[in-house]
Amino acid sequence: GPGVFLVPLRASWTQWAALACCAALALPLAAQASEDGARIDAALAQWEKARIGAEPQRQQALQQLGAFSDPRVTEALFAELERQGVKPGAVAVLQAIGRKPRGNVVPRLKAVLMHEGASVPVQQAAAVAIGKQGSRGVDLLLDCANGDAGASNAVGDAALAGLAAAEDERAWRGLAPMALKGGLAQQLRVLRLLEPVGDLDAVTRVRERLIEDRSEEHTSELQSRQYLVCRLLLEK
Repeated sequence: GPGVFLVPLRASWTQWAALACCAALALPLAAQASEDGARIDAALAQWEKARIGAEPQRQQALQQLGAFSDPRVTEALFAELERQGVKPGAVAVLQAIGRKPRGNVVPRLKAVLMHEGASVPVQQAAAVAIGKQGSRGVDLLLDCANGDAGASNAVGDAALAGLAAAEDERAWRGLAPMALKGGLAQQLRVLRLLEPVGDLDAVTRVRERLIEDRSEEHTSELQSRQYLVCRLLLEK
């Protein structure tokens, strides 16, 4: 069992020391695993009580569940997502799902993102959850943001938000060039999404390119309110 080691009868001093070290490490790990299991059990039990109760308790229980990546928690969250469908209540469930990477869940989240009946808040919550699922999630969002994968304009817009929230440099590098596409409104939106990103080379190059390009625009456009806001974002 955990923490039990078979020791050779004629073990050397070095072997004894190594085994003692392993035992010292294993016991705290086993205790931590037991403690985590108890916390997960408690969170699942609380969720079962709160699931059909008042909204504040339900929201609190959902957020507590979202703190765990345990497969039982993931299945409980997706069971609730299936019950909610694309109704407004799905937003809180998707936010809880997006708190942790959860294995091969991108296809299930994609179904929500691409659902024709999904509202903008539901689509954005789905996109953010997808962006938190690692490379596969980022790949999907990049495809959607570029208009691939049969994505509608609304899905593409949600994908932009998901990439910005992914806290992933590859997502930000993929998002940055999209500030060079479309008109001023598109540029302004992507710049705002990238505002929290620091000195990432790809983002800095795009900002510098936009400052250079916009400096050559017609004077009437330079006076527009949108341009002035854009300029402020670029020069941060």
